[in-house]
Amino acid sequence: MITDIVNQIQNVIEERIVPYVESHGGKIQYLGFENGIVRVSLSGACKGCSAQSITVHSGIGRMLRKQFREVERVELIES
Repeated sequence: MITDIVNQIQNVIEERIVPYVESHGGKIQYLGFENGIVRVSLSGACKGCSAQSITVHSGIGRMLRKQFREVERVELIES
């Protein structure tokens, strides 16, 4: 069920990704999951960082795609 996947994605973000991003002075917020796309926003030191695209697409995206076949990509939403 989609609700189960959403809960699992949120748990992975909270347990594994948030601590990593916070250790670099940033914050990440889960915004949603729809049609295979996980949407997140970054703030703090990560907002506007030259490595934010790598963090989102390669790091977070790779981790979530590996754990959830339903995830096709992670999209950064600018706030």
